[in-house]
Amino acid sequence: IRDWSVTRVQTCALPISELAIRSGEKAITPALTELVKWDFETAQFFCSALLQIAEPDQRLIALELIKRNDEQVTIPMVRQVANENSIPLEYLTALELMNELVINQVLRWDNGAYSIANESLVDYANRLGFLDGACEDARRAIEAARQNARLRRES
Repeated sequence: IRDWSVTRVQTCALPISELAIRSGEKAITPALTELVKWDFETAQFFCSALLQIAEPDQRLIALELIKRNDEQVTIPMVRQVANENSIPLEYLTALELMNELVINQVLRWDNGAYSIANESLVDYANRLGFLDGACEDARRAIEAARQNARLRRES
């Protein structure tokens, strides 16, 4: 379990325990954790934090932050990611978004700084090849919303 985060262990404790009991193991072994580590439900659990963000511009920023996987996430960094994706984002709006991402378990607040909520989110999103496709989906949704807004203004 050496490379697993606390969140992964907590989330997987029940399935690992059940496997140990069924197989007659008296100790939790790396082999048991590997069986659960790439279980469909486990992977979906960790990626669900990103899927639950309803607003495509917020989802895209969250996905891009996960791709960057910086040690800390700052307001200027969030604004830069937004700017790189043609999303206007004021300072206070960036702060509100970061707080929303804490609530949605994408970011965490720890010792006076924001960071990615847990390494598992990054690991699963990268391993499943989730990030690039999800970013493109979010970009398409943003563009569609912009086109709809233009059409409403023109009518």
